[in-house]
Amino acid sequence: MNVPILQARHLTRSIRGRAVVRDVSFELHPGENLGLIGPNGSGKSSLLRLLAGLQRPDSGEVMLKGDRLSRLPRRQIARTLAFVAQSQEASERLTVRQSVALGRTPWLTVLSPWGPADEAAVQKALSAVGLQGFEGRDWESLSGGERQRAHIARALAQEPELMILDEPSNHLDIHHQMAVLDLIAGLDVTTILAVHDLNHAMRCDRIVCLLQGQLVALGTPQDVLTPQLLREVFQIHARQLTDPRDGQLIWRFDSLEKV
Repeated sequence: MNVPILQARHLTRSIRGRAVVRDVSFELHPGENLGLIGPNGSGKSSLLRLLAGLQRPDSGEVMLKGDRLSRLPRRQIARTLAFVAQSQEASERLTVRQSVALGRTPWLTVLSPWGPADEAAVQKALSAVGLQGFEGRDWESLSGGERQRAHIARALAQEPELMILDEPSNHLDIHHQMAVLDLIAGLDVTTILAVHDLNHAMRCDRIVCLLQGQLVALGTPQDVLTPQLLREVFQIHARQLTDPRDGQLIWRFDSLEKV
């Protein structure tokens, strides 16, 4: 039986006496695209930071490829796992290539300095996100969508087996939202991402739903995204419609007051 690439085991974390993650457990399998949904303040970002090893749980454990994350050196973690924050910046004095090249840091040592393999990894990452020809552009000249693609390229340059992304399409216009989500869906890497738009969540293999820090549902989009759950978790009335063009199911939402 294949070992899960990532396991959350009874994760709990409190901030100033308030539990933001409560006894969360699940497994992530190689090649999976796992979506994380929940209302604002449900603990999505806190959970992702625990999974990435950026915060320590008060209790519970994260397992990375069968090993305790808390016992692994940061360099070893960074060679397996890459984290893309909801909002992050790079120095405006950096070029796109320099920013993406930072993703090679976990692989560089005194005995293994920058070489052809590192250059190839950077070029492959830039190509994967469609930023060929942007290498010399200053960071400050990039649009929001281009910056987000560059952040993903930097994560890809780490050559990780797993990418954790915190609402990667947040603050982007609809065109760039679709471009970034299409990009992530096409990556040859295991992913877990917090998703704000529930129609976007339909594209995931499985979904984890959080409410007040607790895992309240886990399964395929068809199993998790039901009118009853969406009413209880998001306080909305939801109904599914069929797109006549391709038969795709889409959600339509109304406030409970209008029903």
